[in-house]
Amino acid sequence: MRCATPSDREVIGAIIDEVYADVAAHRGGTAFLADLATNLNAWSRDAVLERSVATGNAWVSLVATVDGHVVGWLLYTDHDAVRTVWLCVVTQAARGVGCGGALFEAAMSHDVGTQLERFEILALPGDRSTKQRAEELGSKARLLILSRPIGRTGLLGNDGLAN
Repeated sequence: MRCATPSDREVIGAIIDEVYADVAAHRGGTAFLADLATNLNAWSRDAVLERSVATGNAWVSLVATVDGHVVGWLLYTDHDAVRTVWLCVVTQAARGVGCGGALFEAAMSHDVGTQLERFEILALPGDRSTKQRAEELGSKARLLILSRPIGRTGLLGNDGLAN
């Protein structure tokens, strides 16, 4: 595990392309990407890529390597004594061997100052692998956000049950 560098740009770009497709396919993924856009001030492949390989910014990118090849990527930020992992992705070929857990552990211990009090990992509904890795590290869910669009009429269907 190490911090991402500009030389990782191409492989992180490929992983980000995977992330867009994977996250958007999960329940809540589109809303999550919109929230991430707000926090990053620009959710685009290039904006994330630039933040991932830059140094000295609030967003920190770690990579997992096997035999010198990047096989995983994690993006976190620190704010108000909380370190939040926004994204953690391991390539298909490297899944199941502990790279994701190792990335989470590296993020927990990376450049930890006394001001940090909590470590949080964001996971979408249905993203069991992220949830499982987080629980293996001792994390517990503390908040579920249930959401629906405003303005939808007819909360009860013809059968009298909520839609």
